[in-house]
Amino acid sequence: MSANPQICPECGGPVLTSLGGNCPGCLMRLSSVILEKVEGPEVPLARNKSESGRCLGNYELLEEIARGGMGVVYRARQQSLKRLVAVKVLIGGQYADAVARKRFQREAEAVAALNHPNICTVYDIGEEGGKSFIVMELLEGMPLKARIEQKPIAVEEVLDLGVQIADALETAHAAGIVHRDMKPGIFSSIPMARRRSWTSASPSV
Repeated sequence: MSANPQICPECGGPVLTSLGGNCPGCLMRLSSVILEKVEGPEVPLARNKSESGRCLGNYELLEEIARGGMGVVYRARQQSLKRLVAVKVLIGGQYADAVARKRFQREAEAVAALNHPNICTVYDIGEEGGKSFIVMELLEGMPLKARIEQKPIAVEEVLDLGVQIADALETAHAAGIVHRDMKPGIFSSIPMARRRSWTSASPSV
């Protein structure tokens, strides 16, 4: 009688030795740090000799600024235009399945079709070294989560914030898009000279 397979302590799924002792489900959800344990050669990011950082195509990744169940977001530099952008990289790299890749593509196409002062702009989508990525507007303001943790927010500001979020959601819903990950961490304050004060920093991290 064969021995029982090892069970992942995180999700209860089977642990496969062919994946370096990781379970397939958690491997898809975890960061590229976990992927380094997978047997076989690592798939490195492309490197541009003229830049000191790691690159995905035309974009130099400077630092990680957010992480979610589907992707990791980096502050990056678009080398051709010499501007700062946000690059969201699909977790899993070349190991991401077809469903995850299609969902990632749909997300980029859906948000790129929206035009609203409280929704970040999508600039580009691409793939490099087996890694799919979305290039978005970089919002440098304070995250709403950090603002809430600082001190209580006045009722007037809460009402104004609610109106801005509802207005953005109405635009998305009218286009058939439903945001499935609403949380304070995805909103950032932006100077009023540029747009309304609070803007969604990511379509769905």
